[in-house]
Amino acid sequence: MMERTEMEDGNQRTAQELSQERMFLDVLCRDYTSVYYLNLNEDEVEVLKIASTANAVHVVGTQLRQKRRYSEEMKKYCESYVADSDKSGFLAALGGAAIRAKLETAKRFVYRYQSDRNRAGHQYFEAQVVRISEEQFDGTAILAFRHMDDVITAEEQHRQELASALQKEMLSNEVLVAISKIYYAIYRIDLTEDTYEEIFSDSRVEHLQEKTGCASNDMMQLCQAFVVPEYQGRMRQFFDIATLSRRLRNEDTIAEEYLAKDGNWHTARFITKRRGVNGEVTHALYVARLISDAKRREQNWIAIAEEANKANQAKTDFLRHMSHDIRTPLNGIYGMIEIADRHRGDVEKLQECRRKTLSAMDYLLSLVNNVLDIGKLETGELELEHRPFDLVTLLQKQLPIVETQATENGLIYRGGKEYSTIRHRYLMGSPVHLNRVLMNISNNAIKYNRRGGSVLVYCTELSSDDTTAVYQFVCSDTGIGMSQEFQKRAFEPFTQEGREAVTSYNGSGLGLSIVKEMVARMNGTIDLQSEEGVGTTFTVTIPFEIDGTIHESGEKAEQTPVDVKGWHALLAEDNELNREIAQILLEDEGLIVTPVGNGAEAVQKFADSRPGEYDFIFMDIMMPVMNGLKAAKMIRGLDREDARTVPILAMTANAFSDDIRQSIEAGMNLHLMKPLDAEKLHQSIQTLALERGQGKEG
Repeated sequence: MMERTEMEDGNQRTAQELSQERMFLDVLCRDYTSVYYLNLNEDEVEVLKIASTANAVHVVGTQLRQKRRYSEEMKKYCESYVADSDKSGFLAALGGAAIRAKLETAKRFVYRYQSDRNRAGHQYFEAQVVRISEEQFDGTAILAFRHMDDVITAEEQHRQELASALQKEMLSNEVLVAISKIYYAIYRIDLTEDTYEEIFSDSRVEHLQEKTGCASNDMMQLCQAFVVPEYQGRMRQFFDIATLSRRLRNEDTIAEEYLAKDGNWHTARFITKRRGVNGEVTHALYVARLISDAKRREQNWIAIAEEANKANQAKTDFLRHMSHDIRTPLNGIYGMIEIADRHRGDVEKLQECRRKTLSAMDYLLSLVNNVLDIGKLETGELELEHRPFDLVTLLQKQLPIVETQATENGLIYRGGKEYSTIRHRYLMGSPVHLNRVLMNISNNAIKYNRRGGSVLVYCTELSSDDTTAVYQFVCSDTGIGMSQEFQKRAFEPFTQEGREAVTSYNGSGLGLSIVKEMVARMNGTIDLQSEEGVGTTFTVTIPFEIDGTIHESGEKAEQTPVDVKGWHALLAEDNELNREIAQILLEDEGLIVTPVGNGAEAVQKFADSRPGEYDFIFMDIMMPVMNGLKAAKMIRGLDREDARTVPILAMTANAFSDDIRQSIEAGMNLHLMKPLDAEKLHQSIQTLALERGQGKEG
């Protein structure tokens, strides 16, 4: 009897458990497309529910409570339907060992994954595993699947909304940060309520004292506290909140500049933010910024414009003077040739014509050199030399020229101590530029003098050590002098004092600016002392490196000149007159000259010559058919030894450093500027002849 009772009780409990299980299953089945009973101890799975649209139908079928191998069925399902990106994670999460491990410590867990779309169009799923035993895991569990497409869609939408909101917030912050770099104060104003709210303010700059408050009251306090008295009337009208809506009716923004008591300039601005239905402004932004730098720039623009006008006028004057100065020596050259033609039998007259023609040409060349120099100085292309020279010899050549020019202009040249104090005559530096400096200031002394006046030019060695000597070059005249105002800008380019000189020409106004820059490049200084009606004195002080390559006797070691008589030269020059001049100068050196008219002829003539036939090639740059640069490159590229070693000298009117660089890059050895100077041509030939080898027999 007792055994029957216990059996009945057991059956009753089993029925209750089954009833609870069915109730639990029914609840789950409302949301889940398929539900399975797992017995991991036996690796078995039974279908408790499966929707006809589920992909799993094609794996486990639709028959309920039929036992199958769990591991095999899950593998088939995973391989057939789970997305490739989730395959490994799916088996790792829902494998038997993984489920057992998780349910040992938790009553349930979920796993989400993506699969191929089922017939209902679902592709996102959540698998939920719940252990059956409440107390501990006994190897049995319920596995249920439900689609998550609606949840994923909602989550994605929410994520996008959050991202959009975050992006807007970041953009808003970025805009605010950017605007705050311009405006030190930004306030939102409600015109209907007469209130304001601070958006941003820099505590270091004047601003409204509170974060919020009464707009009309605090604006007037700001005006009273910070605006200088002379601007307060205008700014009170601007800050009047009662009239702001009316003032903004047809405007999006209004602004006013004012000077603050701290000495800084500010811009206050109202910007329309929101309008009512009838168009009146209900909300506005107030922003303020410092404009002291901009105000100073604005004030400077006037001065800059005035300076630009002065510079333009100076350049106009420069062109006018250049036109005059160029035509003056050209007229002299033309006139001397005419006079020479009329006095062909008068040797003395012909010599005078030649001398005056050369003088006019020297003056014309100095004008061109000045223009080139100012261009080089402005572009940084002027390069100083660093070579040995004899200061005494330089002065001995130049000072007699100054004396001659002074005499020709009715002036007295006062000499006698030109270089008596010079102890170190052999130096290293840029003699050509030193000569230009001295010529410029001495020319000024002659130009702006008066008939019967005097000119004094001399050099003094001030000090020296083992490596350096310092020299002072003085040029003093008793001329018309300069006004105090003009002395302030005497060294500026294109500048001349607006008075007529007593001489017959004025000059370009470039000389002193070139002198100042050249002296500075030589680490020297120039001082100007002048008085109107009394005269002018220029004092130039320059240090020079002492040349150490001097014999104990004090004489420089001289190189024995090379006799180039009978050496052969190829001359490429397209201009017939220039070709004739160059040929005569070269033949005067003893060279046998072969002239050609362009670069192509030069290349062909050299290619047809015997190896070593030509000792020099003199090449013009600007030529038709083929220019000198290309011709030099082609000669250097010929497959013969002398093509790589024959000296090539550029003879060109192209005088800028870029022209010299291009000549060297083309393979030329030296660059001679036109008009050709016989002495420089001789020195160049000697230099290259020494490199080519002494004692060559003609």
